[in-house]
Amino acid sequence: FFEEDGMEASSNLEKIQELLKFYFSDSNLLRSKFLQKIIHENDSWVPIEVILTFNKLKEITEDPKEVADAIATLSDLLELSEDRTKLRRSAPLEKTGSDLKKYTVYVENLPPNTTIDTLMELFKPAGEVSFINLPRNEDHTPQGWAFVELKDQNLKEVCAKMNAFHRDTNPTGLRVMSWWDWNQYRLRYAELVEGKSEVKARKTAKQIQKMDISTSPSKTSSNRDASEKPSKRSEKPKKPTKKPEQREKDRSKDEMEETNVDMKPDRGPSRPWIDP
Repeated sequence: FFEEDGMEASSNLEKIQELLKFYFSDSNLLRSKFLQKIIHENDSWVPIEVILTFNKLKEITEDPKEVADAIATLSDLLELSEDRTKLRRSAPLEKTGSDLKKYTVYVENLPPNTTIDTLMELFKPAGEVSFINLPRNEDHTPQGWAFVELKDQNLKEVCAKMNAFHRDTNPTGLRVMSWWDWNQYRLRYAELVEGKSEVKARKTAKQIQKMDISTSPSKTSSNRDASEKPSKRSEKPKKPTKKPEQREKDRSKDEMEETNVDMKPDRGPSRPWIDP
C-alpha cells in the first residue's frame, strides 16, 4: 500500500504525470492485484475512468481530458488509446515479482509521526526509493515499521550504511534489514510461537483425554475410589475345595510316585517326564 503524499509537483499536469508513472511502475503493477485484474479483463488496457477513482488522483482532478493529456506526454512508458479513454503500459516490465524482494528492506522502530515524506528523507543515504509500504492502524497512525524498495540491489551495504548513519541520531533505535533477513527472523519467531502453542496443545489434549477416560462407560470401574476397587487377590478365581477323601487319595498317589521315580527310564535332564 503506497502513499503518494510525499510527491511534490509545480502543476496539476506534473502531479498527474508523477502519479501515472507510479501507478504503472514495475513496483506497483507487480503488487497491485486490482490493476492486474483490470489489465487482464481489458486486453492490457485500463480505462481512464478507473484511474480517476484512485484517491490521490481524484484529489488533483476529475477531468478525463487532463489525464489523457498527461498520458500523451509519457509515450516512453504509457500508450493512449485512439479514443483517448484508455491507457496501457507500452514498455515491458523490467522486474518480476520475485525480483522485488531483492530490492526491498524492512525498517522498524519508526517514530509515531512517520510519513512517506520522512521515510523518503530517511533513506536518502541509501539512494533512490522506488516504493514504500507504510502500514497504518485503524486510526491511520503508523504501525512503526515499513517496507522500502530501493533502486540499489546491494542491500547488505545499504543496511549497514543505514544502521550506522542513524545509530546515534535516531532515539528510537532504528533498525534496517534486508527482506530475506526479515523473513528468516519472522520464521524463527513463528517457530517459537508455534512451539509454545504445541506444548499448550499437548497439555490440553492430555486434559481432554483424562476427561474422556473418566466419563467413558467402559472404563468407569478403573476410576472408582480405592475403597470400591476389588483387591487383586479377590479378582483371582478361587480353587475348588477338595473333599477329605480326595485329599487322601492324592497324598497316597504322591507317595507312590516318590518311591517309584528310580524305576522310570531316564529321558534326559532337559525333557520333562511324560507318561507313555
